[in-house]
Amino acid sequence: MLKMFLGAMSMSAFCLSLLGACSSTKFEIARTMWAGNDRGWLSSTALGAAILGVGMAVGGACPGMVLSQVGSGVPNSGFTLFGGFVGALIYGVLEPKLARPMFAKGPRGFEKVYLDKYISSVSFSFLAAFLGVVVAIVAILLEVHFPWKDEVPSRLANEVASCTAATGFTCPAWPPSAAGALIGLIQIPALLVVQTFIGSATSYQVMASVWMRGAKEDGKVSKALPYLAACARPKQIMWWQVPYCGFVVLFSLMWAAASNDLNGADGIGAGIAFLGGFLMLFGSRWGHGCTSGHGISGCALLTIESFITVPVMFGTGIATAFAWEAAAVGTFGMAQ
Repeated sequence: MLKMFLGAMSMSAFCLSLLGACSSTKFEIARTMWAGNDRGWLSSTALGAAILGVGMAVGGACPGMVLSQVGSGVPNSGFTLFGGFVGALIYGVLEPKLARPMFAKGPRGFEKVYLDKYISSVSFSFLAAFLGVVVAIVAILLEVHFPWKDEVPSRLANEVASCTAATGFTCPAWPPSAAGALIGLIQIPALLVVQTFIGSATSYQVMASVWMRGAKEDGKVSKALPYLAACARPKQIMWWQVPYCGFVVLFSLMWAAASNDLNGADGIGAGIAFLGGFLMLFGSRWGHGCTSGHGISGCALLTIESFITVPVMFGTGIATAFAWEAAAVGTFGMAQ
């Protein structure tokens, strides 16, 4: 996952560097709408990222990866997805009276929001391209030390060992950094067509709010649940993620079927899957973004909030995984 994430962030940075130079007006409008400068660094950004990180370790996925798991038939991934919807729903219910007051606690906001605004002598496009190069180098070094073909599941090892660039779509797996780079390319149509950037957690919030579509805007229900009511309104900038995420499920299904690996992956227990999904989406909404929103888009946009979120998210997830492993060894005498 880390290699895929780095590949996506690198390509995203290159694409946004280009878009910032060639379509500056549209880019700056979308970039301004993306930031959440009024949230507390600790009470929202770091806390939400930590909850998301724990959920990733528990559920074995991130909000975007769950969709691929569902499409490829990973056992109990549907429970992870359902847990995500419930997490988004509970956040929506709590947002007006609990979350929003919490966001105002502690240090919050950044005077200039973006890293490049503090370095006036260097343009955004240059810094974004530089970030893309650095992240690409890290991804390459990881690949050198941990070759991707050595990391695939044993059930795919023989087929993957014979894969070359010429085999293309007939190979059941691709280098994760290369697959991530393809995800990063989606930034171009996302900005030019929808005037926003890649994310996935908002789609959960929208689907968890659909039932509010029948509520009157000035009615009691909408006044009691204003956040859910706002998410239920048909705004292109919010609803575009729904078909985007739907295509992730569809193409994952097609890929798994074509490579004869549908339902081939191992899953986790239904209860743990649900808990992981719940934590992932509750944390994503609390922290104002997920692995896609903060990691692939936010960091490439040089948003300071995202540079806080990503290390906390992955650090908490890694720490949770080690603690989980240690508890399993201590309890059963072997890793579970």
